[in-house]
Amino acid sequence: MDLTPRELRVPTADTETHTNTALGISHVHLSVPADTFSQVKAQLSVVLDSRFDETSTEWELALPQFVRAITRAPRLRLSVAEPGVTTSSIDEIGFFVSRPKEQVDTPKGFGKVVFVDV
Repeated sequence: MDLTPRELRVPTADTETHTNTALGISHVHLSVPADTFSQVKAQLSVVLDSRFDETSTEWELALPQFVRAITRAPRLRLSVAEPGVTTSSIDEIGFFVSRPKEQVDTPKGFGKVVFVDV
């Protein structure tokens, strides 16, 4: 739990917009070790209330209706990690933005952040 006062963590000037124009999450890309891939995929299908499909490795995540008016639904993507990797990780997270942003070059395996135009 973060005990830092909210006013030090969150800008208070304009509560309706984010300075980097982020509107929401576009996608989260998870990678898991090959030996746990099928199990994790089945577990995600249950948690996300999705029919288990052998071929699909992507799920559309639910959004409140008022948010759908602003942006598309985010997606959860699952892939097999590089050989030798023994832990699961977030490989990439994408954010919907209202203005094009310069992409940040992040080393593989360090949770790359990408910006997706709405």
